[in-house]
Amino acid sequence: MLGDIPPLAFAAAARAGLPAAALGNFSWDWIYAAWPEFQQVVDAVKAGYAYADVLYRLPFHSTVADAFAAFARIEDVPLIVRRAARPRCQVRAELGLAGQARVVLLSFGGFAAHGLDIRALGKWADYTFVVTPPVALLNTTDLPANVVALNHSPADYVSLLGACDVVVTKLGYGIVADCLANRVAVLFTDRGPFREYDVLAEQLPRLGHAQYIPRDELLAGQLGPRLDALLDLDAVWADLPMNGASVVAARVLDLHKTSKEVTFR
Repeated sequence: MLGDIPPLAFAAAARAGLPAAALGNFSWDWIYAAWPEFQQVVDAVKAGYAYADVLYRLPFHSTVADAFAAFARIEDVPLIVRRAARPRCQVRAELGLAGQARVVLLSFGGFAAHGLDIRALGKWADYTFVVTPPVALLNTTDLPANVVALNHSPADYVSLLGACDVVVTKLGYGIVADCLANRVAVLFTDRGPFREYDVLAEQLPRLGHAQYIPRDELLAGQLGPRLDALLDLDAVWADLPMNGASVVAARVLDLHKTSKEVTFR
């Protein structure tokens, strides 16, 4: 069993007699430990993680000594990434985007961007902005000419990302890994008191093209100067191993082979 990283799953695997591996760049006990009133939850999460045979630890993890103390064994693995399946020019043509346009994707996931002033983006005519649901569905009328609002999230989201020059987002492992793999610059804002953010915000600008924008500026649509500065960065992309998927798959198979055979009745 491979889990990202629900503690109950490892306890269930142990009860069933199955080998269990965890996969992640943080552990939930470390996240919850930021709030003292969550100590009972922290203890329960640690108890579940103790059943895991191994943690396959992804990059962008905390270096704090006790961040992964609940796991009996830790093996570091390369980045797991997704790459665009379709060419940049094809995706742009489908969306009616000019081949030489500077395209900016606004990608927020669960980030509360309901106060985003979409119409203020019209001031930055040197850029074409692409917005997706849920933000796009809240802004369907009187959009500036340089804003493309999609009425549904593309099934092939990574190819959309790869067709853009910049992604404006809140930081999480998935979007960071995808931007590094597809070499898309990142303009990021904070996401509140969540420990993973600090790790990503410290490491990403050293590995790719990335800069911070305060949340109030982002919501006010004041992106132009920040985008100009980001694209003018004299920075290089780090050459990182990105074969984590195949590495983890091979190790899971090895874990299965070395475990005891289980017979279900």
